[in-house]
Amino acid sequence: MINVYVYYPNPHLTIYTKRTCNDIGKMKKPGQRTEKVTTASFSTVVPMLVSNKFQFGATAPKNDLWLEVDFDDEEFEKAFARYVLQQFAKRYRPFNGAHAKTHC
Repeated sequence: MINVYVYYPNPHLTIYTKRTCNDIGKMKKPGQRTEKVTTASFSTVVPMLVSNKFQFGATAPKNDLWLEVDFDDEEFEKAFARYVLQQFAKRYRPFNGAHAKTHC
């Protein structure tokens, strides 16, 4: 399982491969948007990610998103995270050119 943090105002995507990383959910703001993506939820969650369900903006409720991605295959999970970034870039110009980086 990986955790993925998508941040809009300074567009980037951070992948956390270690569940014990202290930076996962660091801010823990009220109403934090979090979505679990598994093989069971894939067909439900992916359409939400590629549509306008998750909107981004420069306000606290819309400036970020956490994804918990668990396909029992870390390389596929990372590829999925990059796919999500590409989908967001189609709708939000600031994500164009943003890269996925691995933190811990």
